[in-house]
Amino acid sequence: MDSGRSSPVPRRRRSRTCRRLDKLFCLVAGYFPLFFVYSLTLWATYTQVYSISYYTVGGWQGFLSGSIGFVLFIMTLWCYTYAVFTSPGTPVDNKHAYSHLPTSESGNIPSVTVKSDGQERFCKKCQFRKPDRTHHCSSCNTCVLKMDHHCPWLATCLGLRNYKAFLLFLIYVSLFCIVCFVTSVTLVYNEILNSTHGGGNMDDLTPVNWVLLAVISGIVGLVLSGFTIWHLVLTGSNMTTIESLEKVRYTAPSLRNGGAPPGARLVDENSSSYHREMNRYGNYLLEESSKKLPHAFNLGRARNFAQVFGGREKMLLWFFPMFTGVGDGWNWETSREWQDAAIAVREEREKWLREQGERERAAGWGYDPAEEEEWNRNMRAGNHEGLIKHAGTHQKKPSKADRLLGRSPNAYTDTDAVQMKRLKKPKRLDIDTISDFSESEDDEVIGLIR
Repeated sequence: MDSGRSSPVPRRRRSRTCRRLDKLFCLVAGYFPLFFVYSLTLWATYTQVYSISYYTVGGWQGFLSGSIGFVLFIMTLWCYTYAVFTSPGTPVDNKHAYSHLPTSESGNIPSVTVKSDGQERFCKKCQFRKPDRTHHCSSCNTCVLKMDHHCPWLATCLGLRNYKAFLLFLIYVSLFCIVCFVTSVTLVYNEILNSTHGGGNMDDLTPVNWVLLAVISGIVGLVLSGFTIWHLVLTGSNMTTIESLEKVRYTAPSLRNGGAPPGARLVDENSSSYHREMNRYGNYLLEESSKKLPHAFNLGRARNFAQVFGGREKMLLWFFPMFTGVGDGWNWETSREWQDAAIAVREEREKWLREQGERERAAGWGYDPAEEEEWNRNMRAGNHEGLIKHAGTHQKKPSKADRLLGRSPNAYTDTDAVQMKRLKKPKRLDIDTISDFSESEDDEVIGLIR
């Protein structure tokens, strides 16, 4: 064995070790925010409840502020843990596969949102049909029902089943930061005032934890309060973060049903340019119709909050991090305003098509809707004789070019007077056959070829 070449076994071991270290590093980096949040809230609770309220303030004021802080800490920790370790809901979850599958076939489920080309949304990675408001998360590598966003501070996605816990976590942690800020700032201000009047030593009576708690709780509380208000506004309009930041494409009204009569197609349907232009035109119509439609899932502020927190019959469970919302993540109710706007867009599109058809027929190259209806009826019935008869008796109107050139538009139609016959393909003479002729027949062969 050549000593200059390295053995493949140690190389494999090094590669396996590198992969394990990479997975370990990713795992630690993913769960480090959880450790940071748990540690920070525990330190803030110790400083606010024990060091300030119980040990320094004391009395009924200390008991009241400490109790409020401790209750908010318990609710914050509960909501955060539930949001982190609860599945947001996915259409490919094997644990809830039978309980969350739709009750009807996939093709019969009406989809409100579509892709950019107007087709039904489908996830190529999960190999599954995407219900409305479902998106694929590249970090979690799965589709999430009613996905809001992927939160790195929770190391998971926020979706149908843990969004309520996340929203409650934001509310409780904002209130907890406000309580910590007010308590610590009040105590620090009193100590500074007493020290100014000679009532004590500032360095001895003011720990560093109090000042740090006042600074951190003020900054975090200010940021999280704005974030909480933003999510409450989104919940009131029944909109996710993805829907508020990205463009939502709704189902466009159909332009035409069935096939076209003869002569209606001006380009070859099998050509790539035809499909490219039709896709571009379809995308344009889809974009224009989506701009005119409001948010489809806005049912009113009361019903929007009920979809996340539940109805009045679940009022006692509103403040606890458990799923009490409405919906299974597969079908979503649309608003009346969106339905009326969709009908108005459809009527406007049909009106435009009628006017366009009249202009085309006036120009001499359009088609008659009655002829198209007869063509579609014969197609559905499989009446080939009717199709041939319809194609043979179709009388074209003279176009502007025909009128200027003085030609008849029906010159090439197959009628009873002029029967079109299939041309026979002429026989070709083979070179080997020509070489077999005698020299005396060369002149005749050359004459035939000419």
